[in-house]
Amino acid sequence: MVDPSQIPFGVEAKPLLRLPASCPSAPTLTELGPNPVGVPPAGSPPRPIIQIEAQTQTLYAELIQSGAGGVSWIRPLFLVKGSEVWDLQLDADVLWKGSLTFSYAEEVLPLSAVAQSPIAPRQLLQAFLKQACALQS
Repeated sequence: MVDPSQIPFGVEAKPLLRLPASCPSAPTLTELGPNPVGVPPAGSPPRPIIQIEAQTQTLYAELIQSGAGGVSWIRPLFLVKGSEVWDLQLDADVLWKGSLTFSYAEEVLPLSAVAQSPIAPRQLLQAFLKQACALQS
């Protein structure tokens, strides 16, 4: 179970999505239960936006916190698959242990205008994570 005192101020935890067991360095995750999307307090700095690439797909996410051992707490924003853009902002947070690339806001902000809401966002995100883990092993 995650200690609520370890969560940065102004961040509310969302459910964490389990990485596939085949991911070589997947940490053990604990389900946190449903909570509303965290809104940073007024005046706080914006969170960095990162991207994770897997073949022809790119996941854009907010970097909530970097932890020990290269594990990062990320909040998915958009998944780009070819010409399709999927809005994943209301789905699960993810603990990711793997390479991250920082993105510019100019790359990500236009995606909100064309993003579609997927019927099964968690399954879409899980399929992407399986593919990304397979490529990193």
